[in-house]
Amino acid sequence: MDPCHQKCIWISLANKIRHSAVLQHCLMGAIAALGFAPFNLFPAFILSFGWLFFTSLKLDPFSASRSSETYASAVFDVEGACSTRVTHADSDSTSKIALSYPSEGGEAIYACAARTFLLMHVCCLYWLVYPLTIELEKHWMLIPFAIVIVPAYFSIQLAAAAWITGKISSNLYERALIFPALCSVAMYFYGHFSLGFPWILPAYIWTCHEIFMQTVSIWGVYGLSFITMLISCLLGASFVFLRRNDIKNSIISELMGIFLLIFIVLFGVFRINLHDTKFTPHKMRMVQCNLTQTEKGNRELAKQNFWKHLGYSISKDKLDFIVWPEASLPYLYNERRADLQEAFQAVLRPGVHLILGAVREDLDTHEIYNSIVVVNHLGENVGCYDKIHLVPFGEYIPFRSFVPTPLQGIAADIGDFAVGKSPRVLEINGLKMAMAICYEAAFSMVAPSAFSAFPKCVRDVIAVSKLLQQEKMPVVQPPTVSLVINVTNDAWFGPTSEPYQHLQIVRARAVELGVPLVRCTNYGISAVFDPCGREICRIPMNSAGFVDFYIPEKLLGETPYKKYGDILFWLMILAVAGIVSYRQTKRLFHSPPSNAMR
Repeated sequence: MDPCHQKCIWISLANKIRHSAVLQHCLMGAIAALGFAPFNLFPAFILSFGWLFFTSLKLDPFSASRSSETYASAVFDVEGACSTRVTHADSDSTSKIALSYPSEGGEAIYACAARTFLLMHVCCLYWLVYPLTIELEKHWMLIPFAIVIVPAYFSIQLAAAAWITGKISSNLYERALIFPALCSVAMYFYGHFSLGFPWILPAYIWTCHEIFMQTVSIWGVYGLSFITMLISCLLGASFVFLRRNDIKNSIISELMGIFLLIFIVLFGVFRINLHDTKFTPHKMRMVQCNLTQTEKGNRELAKQNFWKHLGYSISKDKLDFIVWPEASLPYLYNERRADLQEAFQAVLRPGVHLILGAVREDLDTHEIYNSIVVVNHLGENVGCYDKIHLVPFGEYIPFRSFVPTPLQGIAADIGDFAVGKSPRVLEINGLKMAMAICYEAAFSMVAPSAFSAFPKCVRDVIAVSKLLQQEKMPVVQPPTVSLVINVTNDAWFGPTSEPYQHLQIVRARAVELGVPLVRCTNYGISAVFDPCGREICRIPMNSAGFVDFYIPEKLLGETPYKKYGDILFWLMILAVAGIVSYRQTKRLFHSPPSNAMR
């Protein structure tokens, strides 16, 4: 193709994007996704979110006739036919210009935000389709659900936050506070309640480097998500002020955003330099066999897969612990108890404990659990944790009785695992370890106690509470936890971005709690992090092998987040509500009467 012709094509495409709000928002959503793993381009998210804040002003019908922010809208949309009129000054600026747009140009802020968030979630969560391709002939009907409906579920809630922002205030500074506050509250809601899937949170763009993510030890991932979006909105507001030739407010809002960025960096440098990595005398081996989900599900390869794990567990050196991934045992744990015990006795050296993921059946209730089982060198079961927070549509079907008839056959293939009732913290060989299976580690405060996993509904918490009261099980207090063990099987998602995102997410748990974290996976990426999130070692994706390491020491004392949880986050949200309420009340009682009132 002629280079001149290529240039014309690119110019034509750029003009289409420039003149199309829909294409702009979709493009910004796709660019925002680059902030998350595996790309880790955090400036892409900050700039895209700031752009969303700016363009939402342009499209907001509630302020188009009464707020000074619409001036920036007109400057940016110079092609649109619009009429201008001068309005009275308010407390934010000395001169205000408002514009009336033609009816065809007025789109709701909700549509703007919905498009941006939808594309961001589609680009980040496209890997939800991958498990459906393993048995495509059975599950092809669910592909639209995975690629559109699930991202739309999250996007609608975040877009609602944008719409409410437009309803509450037309003041630029207030919107810069309200919008990130409401978005972070929406993220908290769909992360803890509803289906519970706290995956694409803005805080995780900072886990690309240990320095940037240290503030989660203060206010957790929801607090850092709020601060991240606040930085973006302040930078967006700075651009609006600049377009309005309001240099003073442009510099002020820009400096506030830069100040927050500097605080994130300086606190990270301070904390990293304050806490050196120290190690305990306990030695652990982490095993990764690199089995695809097709290989794991092949019953003919079950024995071969089992002996592959055993082969990587043979050691001449003294080990204290060996960790296998989630569901690494290809049989029901109770199914071949005698054979398994004999195999473990043949391989494990005296004094070593094997921590393995297994599916087990309760012989009394016949319920099936996704579990972590701990066995000693004699093959005896010395500890067990049953998964509390199950994966919706993977380990159970929400509202199964309401599943449409055409999908009943597909739903029947997804069995309902029982919700675990055992304490999360197990004491093994003198170390108190908090257990987390698969995406349980995506939930903040996953480690400290049996109550802190945020189960999928309140009845799970009540069930655990009753069990502890009946059997008088000791509840281990958060400061006594020395290590978090996370076993998972990311082979379901193949060579997509999911394993990188999952690693990014669990890394934040170590920093939040100030304890080391061991993540053992079947397909990758397996890794070990110290209490500050520094990576000690890893086994890359699509690699088989093992790594031996000494377990890092936990930090002395408690992190603020470990002590107070999400209280600091909610205090920030309440502070935003207080500031906005005060400013609006002040304007209500001090603003001059309008012409209609005279």
